[in-house]
Amino acid sequence: MLDKFTFKDKLSVGIENTDNNKHVFIWGTARPEPQPRITRRSRFANKQHAKYISWRNEMRDLLKLKVQDLWFPEDAKLGMSCKFGAKENKPTRHNKDGTPDKRTMKDIYNADLANYLKAWEDVCNGIVYKDDKQIRLYDSCTADDNTRNYFWLYIWTL
Repeated sequence: MLDKFTFKDKLSVGIENTDNNKHVFIWGTARPEPQPRITRRSRFANKQHAKYISWRNEMRDLLKLKVQDLWFPEDAKLGMSCKFGAKENKPTRHNKDGTPDKRTMKDIYNADLANYLKAWEDVCNGIVYKDDKQIRLYDSCTADDNTRNYFWLYIWTL
């Protein structure tokens, strides 16, 4: 399915209307950022949360440029399918013997699939659909490619 999408831009959108159904494809080369556990204090003090908020705002801004108006009506029941990939980053620390510290190397396997999915639901909230409670079906969702950074979302009306 991913073969027909060109992963060149940070974020791309494809919109289709077929037989009274609406379809939205969102894909790109931006490294997916999982939503971290958030507490009242961590919103201000946690570096991971600040990184997530920055990523989410950037993706929301890019998505707003591509989708001008709310695409799905408020009463629509939606389905969602997704695929994520994130390659291993360079270590930020090394051990005393010079080997890389594995704890600082992150790839697609360092976060739950649900956290990646929730992050993109938050990005799409208010832009593609009114609220993520409209999503009533999750189809095939995977996060198992650590060879390249990408995301692919498919949202449709049920």
